[in-house]
Amino acid sequence: MRNLFLTQSTVSGGGIVKRLGTVFALAAANSFVAEAAAELPMTVSTIDHVILATPDVEAVSDQLFSALGVRPTFGGVHSDGGSQNSLLSLGDVTYLEVLGPGPVVVESSRDQAAARALKWPDIAMLSAGNTDLATVSEIASELGLPTTPLPGSRKKPDGTMLEWDMMMVRSEKYKGLVPFFIDWKDAPHPSTTSAQGALMTDIFVTHPEPDELAKIYDAFGLSIPVLFGNAPGIFVTIKAGDKTIMLSGSGNALED
Repeated sequence: MRNLFLTQSTVSGGGIVKRLGTVFALAAANSFVAEAAAELPMTVSTIDHVILATPDVEAVSDQLFSALGVRPTFGGVHSDGGSQNSLLSLGDVTYLEVLGPGPVVVESSRDQAAARALKWPDIAMLSAGNTDLATVSEIASELGLPTTPLPGSRKKPDGTMLEWDMMMVRSEKYKGLVPFFIDWKDAPHPSTTSAQGALMTDIFVTHPEPDELAKIYDAFGLSIPVLFGNAPGIFVTIKAGDKTIMLSGSGNALED
């Protein structure tokens, strides 16, 4: 499997953006378009988790262990059996989800089929934490973004069930760069129960049309820098001890 990670030896001297090659980032595009959010309800969202999709969860977990010295915790199998994950805490309220096909083939699972078809791991989407999903839906409606409420559940290795609520927000233009929103209700946050020792030290996204995306983030109370780039992308820097890696992906939400 192609190694996904850029290690400290290739990302040194603070030159992360300069070494992206295909990304011609203009930091000036990070300023939010001011006129948008005046009439929208107020809310504050956090980066809940970053989803690294892969056809092989175990192989990518091994790569992460080799690169960081921390092995993601096996999280379990989702309720339909079509997907499973391993999890790496990235701080108090954020974690990395390594997501891939589950133990059974589920013909109706679009995500399973898309993950199996990946040639290498890809940061396909982001999730934001927010306990007021009704307000999230209202804001999305004002922005012209369709939403779908969904329950979620996963059977943990100890046999207990973890349950949560989601508000899926769909953007044809920005796909997985617009996060879906999650409320863990009374469940322990996965960042507190998954492998510890790593921190997310940087995150930014790129797009050829960054201004509207920045306005969307601003409306949802989400602090993610948005840069002009020649292609959509999500870039995450993770540090564990003296080791640093960068993960990158298309943000295509597991769509073709």
